[in-house]
Amino acid sequence: MEKLNQQPYNVREDIIAGYLRQVQKTPIIENDQVIFMVKSDIEPLLLADFNGFLNPRYVKDSLLGFMYHIEGTSWYYKIKQIQSNAIVNYCFSINGQKVTDPLNPNSRLSFDTPYSFVAMPQYVQEPWSVTTSDVLKGEVIKTEITSKILGHDRTIHVYLPPGHLMMKSLPSVYFHDGSYQVNDMKVPGILDDLIAGKKIIPVVAVFDDPVVRGKEYRGDIGYRDYLQHELIPFIQNSYAVSHKRTDRAVAGFSRGGMSSLYLAHTTDLFFGSGAFSPAISPTSIADYTNELEAFNNAPHTLFLCGAVYDHLWYDDALALKEYFTAKGISVKYKEISTGHNIAGWQEVMDDMLISFFPYRSTVD
Repeated sequence: MEKLNQQPYNVREDIIAGYLRQVQKTPIIENDQVIFMVKSDIEPLLLADFNGFLNPRYVKDSLLGFMYHIEGTSWYYKIKQIQSNAIVNYCFSINGQKVTDPLNPNSRLSFDTPYSFVAMPQYVQEPWSVTTSDVLKGEVIKTEITSKILGHDRTIHVYLPPGHLMMKSLPSVYFHDGSYQVNDMKVPGILDDLIAGKKIIPVVAVFDDPVVRGKEYRGDIGYRDYLQHELIPFIQNSYAVSHKRTDRAVAGFSRGGMSSLYLAHTTDLFFGSGAFSPAISPTSIADYTNELEAFNNAPHTLFLCGAVYDHLWYDDALALKEYFTAKGISVKYKEISTGHNIAGWQEVMDDMLISFFPYRSTVD
């Protein structure tokens, strides 16, 4: 920038083009600083994990996405300090439209939306696959259940482990956002590998798709009653699962994580609760935990995941970790240097499953 500012306006575009050819890779990483650049005829905004993608429902300060203009050019830039082992998603907002970075070939889907991403030099993807060899595959059954309580049909997927026909009293885990867990998070494949690698005991997984997600996952009594009086009895009547609380867990990400904690406290159904980046805000932690304390069914085992670059809900994960630890509840906390996305949670899914269903040499 110092050299550029010494040059006349009419040559600055060529100088920047030459510079970008020289560095070859964008965004530009210098130690722990990342330089985001974009060419635009109008003022762009940088949307990223670390500013909540300027989601207008939660982020009121658009200056978090402000990019500096390079005078005499159509280029804009922003410098951001990022941990050396992090990976973050981002895009640009130009004239109100989200666009991926045309200078960066690295992109991926997050909740069905394409984003560019930048991986820092020390980032190493944790393998969510335990073994690289071929393993026996479980069976995934897609079906529908009619809920009289909620007044609609619901889609569920049920994972049955290899050899399930020869087993009885299998433990079970209930997942929110079922189709995302099956198709994007690839939980059935993770279960296959963990079972084959003797990291966990065989387990049945139930993936329930929301219908009115925003309502169901915020402590809705109707959804709780559906789970307790319709879904779980349906699974118990259809498959060889244990009826004991000590063999049943519930898990979810974002609002699904909020719901998982709520269900494990307000019912006596689950010994374990898994919450990946639980999205509590705009409800305060104090109000939320006060609601949980009105019940006497705290889970015996709690798995919490916090994402450093989750601008909206990282603090919620930290506050919940502190709260549950103070209450004497067994908490396994994993922190990931990513944002609020499936790719990050996928890398620690095995940690949660192992904490709930560790392998033992004999299974009832």
